[in-house]
Amino acid sequence: MTARSTKVAIASTVAVVGIGGASVYAFAGDDGPKASVGVAAVQGAPAADTAQASEQATAQGKVPKKVLAAEKAVFDITNKQRRAHGCKALRLAPTLTIAARRHSDDMSKHHYFSHNSQNGTSPWTRMKRAGYPYSVGAENIAMGYQSAKAVMVGWMKSPGHRANILNCRLKALGVGVHFGGYGPMWTQDFGFK
Repeated sequence: MTARSTKVAIASTVAVVGIGGASVYAFAGDDGPKASVGVAAVQGAPAADTAQASEQATAQGKVPKKVLAAEKAVFDITNKQRRAHGCKALRLAPTLTIAARRHSDDMSKHHYFSHNSQNGTSPWTRMKRAGYPYSVGAENIAMGYQSAKAVMVGWMKSPGHRANILNCRLKALGVGVHFGGYGPMWTQDFGFK
């Protein structure tokens, strides 16, 4: 009997918006023959929050238990890592959860792996459209990892992803995972408020 190998990936871009405009830094890492790496981060101006978006994110009846359990595990492991490295725990942001779930679902449904959606929508635009009250944030994505623990190990081994997870200025997190299809697809969307 031969062992099966599963391809896993994590993608990497960092964008920082300053007074003079945007600077984009890209880096790709490779954790070996089965993995590659990625991150997106951006700062922007406040936007309006919506109660409706929060209600949608907490409507657990529509989200499979396996997905909820995996998302909670990533959230918990992220906060455990942060506390171990001197950062405060992140709060769960339902609107960021909506953005993360939508992106994981979209990547799986349309068979792609990128921070930008196929229609060109950026992570921070997706966060704003989901109702996050600030167009400020960072994003980690991953593909192919079969468990929350495995994806967190992959992200923590990648300098860009690790920097997002351990950025003590970040205050909020939403996690989305899509099992099956082109996945599993994992998204972490972070916020500064």
